[in-house]
Amino acid sequence: MNKFKGKVSGWQIGRESSPVIYVRLPHWTHQRECQDNIKQQRISDIDNKKLIKTLKEQFIGVCYANEFDTEKYNDRVVRIWWD
Repeated sequence: MNKFKGKVSGWQIGRESSPVIYVRLPHWTHQRECQDNIKQQRISDIDNKKLIKTLKEQFIGVCYANEFDTEKYNDRVVRIWWD
């Protein structure tokens, strides 16, 4: 998804009976995919929540995912699932 290029750390796509995507969100700017020589800055929890909101709007509203949530103890990993 080009809309999120350079904003996430990575994507894992697979199946848990049905299609699932795990999106890894970075803690630091240099942990984003496709970054060259970027200044290392911490990504705030507020900016992380904004990115999660944008991801949710895309995958629930546009791609019709059935489940969208973050891991229980790590809000830098998002799970998106279709049944």
